[in-house]
Order: sequence, then C-alpha cells, then structure tokens
Amino acid sequence: MKTAIILTGGKSSRLGKDKALLNLRGKPLIIYVINVALEVVDKVIVVVKDKEEVYKNLLPKNITIVKDIFNIQSPLVGMLTGMKMASTDYSLVLPCDSPFINTDLLKHLFKCANGFDAAIPKWPSGYIEPLHSVYKVNTIIPLIEDALKKEELKISKVISKLKNVIYVPIEELKKYDSKLLSFFNINKLEDLKAAEIIFNPFIASFPIKKTKNK
Repeated sequence: MKTAIILTGGKSSRLGKDKALLNLRGKPLIIYVINVALEVVDKVIVVVKDKEEVYKNLLPKNITIVKDIFNIQSPLVGMLTGMKMASTDYSLVLPCDSPFINTDLLKHLFKCANGFDAAIPKWPSGYIEPLHSVYKVNTIIPLIEDALKKEELKISKVISKLKNVIYVPIEELKKYDSKLLSFFNINKLEDLKAAEIIFNPFIASFPIKKTKNK
C-alpha cells in the first residue's frame, strides 16, 4: 500500500488566492495532481490550512482531507500532518501546483526509495525537489517534530539529518518524463498562462531549469 500527501500551501502572495484552487482548463490545479497520484498510490491525503469545507465539496469522496496541526508557515507542517495520517512505510509528498506530474516518474521514485530514508530528485546544479519526493514515514516524522520545536522551518535542514538518502539524478528521470514537466509549478500568472500553452500537443519542448537550493 502506498500513500501520497498533497500540500495545498494556503494563499499565494503572488497570485492572491489559493494555488490549489486556481482554474486551469476548467479544473482546479489540485485535481490534476490528485488524478495522477491516484494512479500511483492507494491513498491520497490532502493537507489544507483552511477552507476544509470548500475542499470537501470540491474533491472526490475517496480523498482524505486534513487540516494543518500547527499554525506555522512551513511545508514541514503539512508534511508532518499528512505523515501522521499515513499508514504506510513510505509516502510520496507532492505540491498542489504541478499539473504535469508524470505517473511513471513517481513510480520510479517509489522503487528508488525502497531501503532508503528518502528518494529525492536532484538537478546537476545541486538543487533538490523535496516536494516531489518519497520519504520513509517513521524515520522522518521525529525529525520534522524536532525541527519544528527548534523553529527550523526549512525542508533541507530536515533532509540533511536523514542518514540514508538516495538522490535521483534528473537525467535518470528523463527516461520517464523527457521534458521534466513534472517539476513545472505555478507561482505567478505567467506560469498559469504557460501551463495553458503546454497543454497544446504541438509544443515541442518546454525548458525546465533549477539553479538554486531550497
């Protein structure tokens, strides 16, 4: 059995509203992520900061919706909230604003994670993708709890304390997602417009680059 945790993240300052609820081709962004996750895992947990009723009315009935256990602005809170609800050894963590996530890529990450504390995509620049990763639930929960107690809110800080991480090279993931669109996320209006263009089947490529660490 596999679990996926999708973080809604709350209101985006750059977009002025919840990214998860942004409309893309007639659907909220989060629906695209959920539909892909359901092809890979047995249980999907959506973590919200508020608007629980909105999400309950919007999302499929087989989706578990849970509210952040702490009122702290950090994806670590959403991860911890979801991990506490997970009943599996490993859990996939995903953002709500990546509409082109690839099922084969996610399946490969689960395979890579077996026997490790985490499987995390890594770019040649050193940039990692902690919100497109698979984690060993029982191992990372106490590390997140300890980090939040110390007010350490960066995911990278927690990951640095994991003893057995496999970093999956982006070049390896191109076998499953040649354009690496799984890592395209929507932070501003221009990204939303770009997503509309990417849906065009005649688009030959869309360069995705990462240049800095989180």
